[in-house]
Amino acid sequence: MDAIHTAFSSPFHDPVRGNLIWLGVDGKGARTVEDAFARRKAAPGAFSTAGITKKIDLGKLPKYAEIVRNYKLKHQTKDID
Repeated sequence: MDAIHTAFSSPFHDPVRGNLIWLGVDGKGARTVEDAFARRKAAPGAFSTAGITKKIDLGKLPKYAEIVRNYKLKHQTKDID
């Protein structure tokens, strides 16, 4: 989740084209972190963030938990990611 969030506050996010790293559910650049997360959950396979060495800001965890909770409510899933 941190990799997704970080990409939205980087030069890889374009307000017009969306995110240049993460796709959204429509197959185009994700417009929001929630859109990118939903696409990642719906896509088969896995995404590796190997090589990321920065520490996650623990202050972001409540926001990430909210995104996951909202996704689960919308899609009625019980899996944990």
